[in-house]
Amino acid sequence: MAKLDWFISFENLRELRRLCHWGPLIALGVIIICSIVAVLDSILWYWPLDSPGGSLNFLTLINWTVMILYNYFNAMFIGPGFVPLGWRPENAQDCRFLQYCKVCEGYKAPRSHHCRKCNRCVMKMDHHCPWINNCCGHRNHSSFTLFLLLAPLGCIHASYIFIMTMYTQLYNRISFGWNSVKIDMSLTRRDPAPIVPFGISAFAVTLFALGLALGTTIAVGMLFCIQMKVILRNKTSIESWIEEKVRPSH
Repeated sequence: MAKLDWFISFENLRELRRLCHWGPLIALGVIIICSIVAVLDSILWYWPLDSPGGSLNFLTLINWTVMILYNYFNAMFIGPGFVPLGWRPENAQDCRFLQYCKVCEGYKAPRSHHCRKCNRCVMKMDHHCPWINNCCGHRNHSSFTLFLLLAPLGCIHASYIFIMTMYTQLYNRISFGWNSVKIDMSLTRRDPAPIVPFGISAFAVTLFALGLALGTTIAVGMLFCIQMKVILRNKTSIESWIEEKVRPSH
């Protein structure tokens, strides 16, 4: 039978097993929960779709989710780029400048390192990330960095929706002594009906999603700053660690 261009090889199907790991399961769970709750809160409580601003806000939330998932899956499935097994430089004399990997039975390309978890030599390896269950290296470093940038931005937008949703649900119920504060809530819906089954209130779900969004913003935002620090220096995290290790202490 002739092979079709779109035929999915067995090796590609095996890559789907990367999803069966605590890192991707938690990461995707946080993304899905924050996205769904933000969209529902925005439509039902904060900014309905029957206004231009509400429609724009809805499309922006969807856009954040799509871009975050796109770069996340690229970082996971494209992979870092592995040095071919048994690789040797074209010029045999260059072998004396390279390290030999006994596991891969070949020489390590410049700036490559052997990952014990992937059991392969990775080109321009930065680190092995459990959240994508793969290494971050030459091929997927850009997608991984974009994911680290977009995730906090999307969570900041979602956090604003969550805060305004909780304020909407508390409006005219608990004054907090803010009688002098005048906020136009004409576009909001104050229907106390829950947005989820089993009697769980929208306030509790929104509060939980807010905690996830704020935690993600802080944790992923700090990781993005660390990545940008090494990128601007044209280094990897491993190379920075090696320099710090060999630097003499005073």
